[in-house]
Amino acid sequence: MSLKDLTSAKHTEAETTPFMRAVFDKTLPMHLWADFTYQKTLFYKTIEGTAGACGLTSDLPDIQRAFKLFQDYQEMTSSTSAKHKYRQTSIDYHNYLLSIYPDSNRIMAHLY
Repeated sequence: MSLKDLTSAKHTEAETTPFMRAVFDKTLPMHLWADFTYQKTLFYKTIEGTAGACGLTSDLPDIQRAFKLFQDYQEMTSSTSAKHKYRQTSIDYHNYLLSIYPDSNRIMAHLY
């Protein structure tokens, strides 16, 4: 069974939450979109860092989502005084990713 098949039910569950429906429907208010983007900078940096340390990104030189997300966040908040902090769920996910390092198979599931 492929990774896509194994994660399909969880993806469907995640994609049907009210928050993600607002994302897909493009009705999420900008201040929430900026916060969401800020949260993603933490765990994408962790995914990319642990995946790189496991040698999983050597064939993927263009994997730079964390930096691009941070640039997006800066652009979204450049005309505001918004200051976001990492939410506990983002910190928990970051810590989880660190806890499974250096198991490259488990890290690969998050890189996917």
